[in-house]
Amino acid sequence: MTFYEVATTDKETFVTDEKRLLTVEDCANRLGVARATLYPKVMAGELRSVRIGRRRLVAIEDLDAYVDALRRHADRQSGATA
Repeated sequence: MTFYEVATTDKETFVTDEKRLLTVEDCANRLGVARATLYPKVMAGELRSVRIGRRRLVAIEDLDAYVDALRRHADRQSGATA
């Protein structure tokens, strides 16, 4: 099953080809890390996910929030050492 994001404007509705829910493996590929690196973070709740049947899926918004949190952490770390 594939989920697609629906975007709307005042004049039209269209479907993008962007999946709203990604597998952990898809997330790992987007981040350039191994699934084995990312999965423990999902299980620890650092990267929010949902379980649908036997699959664990991550919303794109949650992946974006995870990356933003990593950036904020890196900014704080670099500010503390500067």
